[in-house]
Amino acid sequence: MDRLLRPLRQLLRKAVVEVACDTGSVGTGFFIAPGIVITCAHVVAGRPSVVWVQAGDVRQSATVLFAEPREAPVGARIFPYPDIALLAVEWTAEYSCAWLGQARPERHASLYSIGYQLLYADDPSPSPLAFEAVGDLEIPGGTAIRIRGDEVDERMSGSPVLDEATGEVCAMIKAARQIGTDRGGVAITLDALQRLPTGLRIRVLRSHDRWHQRGQWVRSLDALAAERHRAAPGHGLGDPLLPPYLRGFLLGVLAELPVPEDPLSMLQVLNRVPVAPDIRVTDYRDIAFYFDTAAWLSRDIQLHPLVEFLERLVIQFHRESSDVADRLWTVAELLAGRLGQRSQLGDRVTPRAVLTAPNPVAASAEGRSVIVNVEPHGNDQRLHLLSIRLDRGDGDVVQYPCDRTPRALDQVWTTVRQILPDAIEDLGGGTKVMVQVVLAERLLRECEEAWENWRIWPDMPHRRLGRSHPVVVRAADVSGSRIRERMRRDRWDAMHAAGAGPDVARVRCDSGTDDDFWDGWYQEPTRLHSLVVLPGPPTTSPASEAFRIGVAEGLPIAIWRRRPCLDHGLENGALIEPCTGARFQRSLSDHLRGVSVGGLPEHARQLRNDAATSLTSSTSPHPGDGLVLYWDPPRSPPFRLTEPD
Repeated sequence: MDRLLRPLRQLLRKAVVEVACDTGSVGTGFFIAPGIVITCAHVVAGRPSVVWVQAGDVRQSATVLFAEPREAPVGARIFPYPDIALLAVEWTAEYSCAWLGQARPERHASLYSIGYQLLYADDPSPSPLAFEAVGDLEIPGGTAIRIRGDEVDERMSGSPVLDEATGEVCAMIKAARQIGTDRGGVAITLDALQRLPTGLRIRVLRSHDRWHQRGQWVRSLDALAAERHRAAPGHGLGDPLLPPYLRGFLLGVLAELPVPEDPLSMLQVLNRVPVAPDIRVTDYRDIAFYFDTAAWLSRDIQLHPLVEFLERLVIQFHRESSDVADRLWTVAELLAGRLGQRSQLGDRVTPRAVLTAPNPVAASAEGRSVIVNVEPHGNDQRLHLLSIRLDRGDGDVVQYPCDRTPRALDQVWTTVRQILPDAIEDLGGGTKVMVQVVLAERLLRECEEAWENWRIWPDMPHRRLGRSHPVVVRAADVSGSRIRERMRRDRWDAMHAAGAGPDVARVRCDSGTDDDFWDGWYQEPTRLHSLVVLPGPPTTSPASEAFRIGVAEGLPIAIWRRRPCLDHGLENGALIEPCTGARFQRSLSDHLRGVSVGGLPEHARQLRNDAATSLTSSTSPHPGDGLVLYWDPPRSPPFRLTEPD
């Protein structure tokens, strides 16, 4: 278990800062959202004119956003409940954010904390401590928890308390029992955040949820939950229904919706019984958490209220926020599947509306696909974001949970290799499952990753992805590209109209590199119904220019090989005609004769297999050797709910 907790402790350490005021008051705090530090109110009491936080050698000024109470009552021996304060601090990437739990720790639960202290050092330094939850303790204004174990320094007020059973931060250290005379102390559970003003609470928790959707903390929670399940199979009535990865994903999606006007009424309608008056419901996340644990008994007798809640949100927001609605539907499907209620979800949706989602595969090539989307992260071209969708055919497309942390491109490909075997199997496996790699235009022209040659199955290291499954590359959607989409559809329809398969237009190695040349080249009427075969990869000229202008002109299909054409007529010192690029084009054209547009991905797979068993020479390789198929059918509308006839 210690091995699983180690990553969480490291993340928690990156969230902790020292808090100090010009009044002389000192303590600890920790980030609960980007730019938001929580600490004890008594640390910033006395209305200090200067507050700062420090981690290592970096000191930053902070602004007190909220503190309750601001001052201790006259004569009070202990600062009253809730004793929390929020500070606004400039955010940097060196920090992390703690995952906030909803549950109080069980009696005798093992707890871990880290905070600044001077007990055993000359300068304040972050030190780890171990505690045990003893039970509740009534203090003025509310209920705290008693903890016993290591000695608590007064500087540790505001330190996070990690419940090692759940992997969540469940509380914040308030004070030692009696400083210097007894070990352990008193902690405030984080349900004290309910005392925040509604607007501030929603803003902070939504920022928290968006941060954790990226998944570093969630991955560790998943591993911890899996270990707990192995040790004690089954569920209790209060156990969460959502696994950590799905909960983190859902909360991040809910944080993108507009703030609801009356979420309590929605909860009451779905709950079917009165909601306890002490339940505070101000946002969609409150409804999700309520049903994640409180409605366990109902899951076997009707559609689970959490699934019904997500269904209602999809119907409500499908027009104004289709991407968010798409992801909510994904969670509803996955959750209904876990409960054995997928058919009930379908039955309940169909009478009111029919859900459809983007199917990038044209109707003539219906099938199942794993869609891998890689896009640059903002303006930083060194980092990329990964998303994966599963297209089950007939417009049934769901988001596949994966880590959305920005990372270098080689790390993205490593993650894709790890995910693909399971994603393919989730679609039923078999050679008919297609893999679509969707890239931004720059990556399309510059990326040299050979996906078709990947060996992704540990138990079958001989098998290559592009020989077992159709593998194609596509262009990412471009915002505002209605003209391009119309041209792509026109070209696609013209290719389909050719009964014997589309014509082939070859890009010559001696073609021009001027944009005007290629603009005119694509405007020729014969090119409207032709797929384009490049003499080499788009990383070389003139293939680069031809492909760049072709994508802008709505080109739906192009083919090239990984090897560039380097001889241009010279081989072994003798002049030959044609060059290797032209020979590849000529040979490929023969192999494509009579192949329909919809059959191209499968035909490309067969060509790669034929190349593996071919006896052709290195000077005249089989056209399937290193073959890349750019196959980009017209897009369907991105997401819609349509009323049935």
